Amino acid sequence: MLDSLKTVSDSVLRRLLPKPDAGASAETAAAFPSPHRTARLLFIDGLRGLAAFAVMLHHFAHHPTLEDRIGWLPSLAEFGNLGVPAFFVISGFVIAHSISGQRITRGYFGNFVVRRVVRLDPPYWFAIAFCIATTALGNRLFPSQARDLPSPGSVVAHLFYVYPLFGYEPIEAIFWTLVHEVQFYLLYLLLVAWMQQTTGRTDPSPATAACFIAIPGLISAAWTFQAKGLCLGTWYMFSLGAMAYYCRRGWIGGRLAMGYWVGVAATIPWKSADYKLAALAIALTFMGATERQFRCWLSSVPFQFLGRLSYSLYLIHGMIGWRVLSVAGSLGMTSAPFTLLAVACGASIVAACLMRIGIEEPSLRLAQSLKQAERGIPHAGPSA
Repeated sequence: MLDSLKTVSDSVLRRLLPKPDAGASAETAAAFPSPHRTARLLFIDGLRGLAAFAVMLHHFAHHPTLEDRIGWLPSLAEFGNLGVPAFFVISGFVIAHSISGQRITRGYFGNFVVRRVVRLDPPYWFAIAFCIATTALGNRLFPSQARDLPSPGSVVAHLFYVYPLFGYEPIEAIFWTLVHEVQFYLLYLLLVAWMQQTTGRTDPSPATAACFIAIPGLISAAWTFQAKGLCLGTWYMFSLGAMAYYCRRGWIGGRLAMGYWVGVAATIPWKSADYKLAALAIALTFMGATERQFRCWLSSVPFQFLGRLSYSLYLIHGMIGWRVLSVAGSLGMTSAPFTLLAVACGASIVAACLMRIGIEEPSLRLAQSLKQAERGIPHAGPSA
């Protein structure tokens, strides 16, 4: 029995940990020019893993079953919510590369949207279905703690990332970030297409980067009005990542990149100081870190392992670990809170492993085949 479990676990780890010659995961494998891209991408994968784990710990440490029983940890875990701006800056950085050198035609725009749907939607749709199913099951098992199930209209609006625009509450708390991510992608492509039509070149000049990326970013950073369901107040984080990428590529000078950075920093007293500080720190790291630092930071096995699971873990942890803690609290199993926290985290990671292998990897292969087909390159499968 133990030998069988060891064989299964070894097989799973081989699937999820980077191969010695493969470098970073398939999601980010093309995000930097040779010869130094592997070091930077390992850092990005590790940062994704750290951000996902931090968000999970933030949520679990504030669960009613644990919050008053684990001493100082909730105060420390409060910083875990800063994993959200980390994801936004990373997205801007990576997407800026993924379309660099590409002319944004209608055909390219359509293909990009299809690839994003294929890559992101199957895990997201599974998470929606899983959340509804587990909520229905919990209502039957613990009727005194029953929660309302989402209406059909809410489910449909969630599938297309528009639920806030129709006044629906999120089925799962973290889904609002996916709404903003999708808006980031579409808005960025439209802005780049506008830049290309204005200048006739595919990559941004300093002037167009300032006009089309930095100035909207500064408006976003200073935005104080409520715009529920729109990324107007978070766009600056995405554009911090994009401007950092432009700086690394030499398309804009360091003065322009730092000017935008300082401009965003100047709006800290107005709102969202914690999110801004985190986003600014990550963007500054992307702009200034050396190749050696990229190679050393977050490249160890635990961070890379979590990096491979980051999307699935981010989606599923609230439906697994949170429910583990809820059930334990209902049954009075609260005498060992740190053990209970470890079980919740472990159960979430195991579920994320299964979700990564069963849902994410097939989605990745299909998305990559579409990208290769667009460029006329034979598809060889992902490196993940």
